[in-house]
Amino acid sequence: MERANVDLFEHYEQLPTPVQEIISSFSEEGNLYAECERLLRELKPLGYEFDYGLSGEPYDLRKIK
Repeated sequence: MERANVDLFEHYEQLPTPVQEIISSFSEEGNLYAECERLLRELKPLGYEFDYGLSGEPYDLRKIK
């Protein structure tokens, strides 16, 4: 049986400090969709990715396999 993915946004305090700092920089002002794109660009080099919809709300943060 395959284990369900864990959304690392729910375990923020356990993430490495550089990842926490990038997530903390997320701004709910302006274009949230563009802000999600920026966040994803900054997290991918650190080995993390997430999904987001047109609402501009990030979810399902996970390590890149």
